[in-house]
Amino acid sequence: AVYRIVAIDVRSRREGRDLRNVGFYDPIKNQ
Repeated sequence: AVYRIVAIDVRSRREGRDLRNVGFYDPIKNQ
């Protein structure tokens, strides 16, 4: 599984929009 790391403003959380895509975390690749 690959997890998308994002930063979300709590004030606009209901909109479901990501302020910025910080990156991807692949636990298998990082082992």
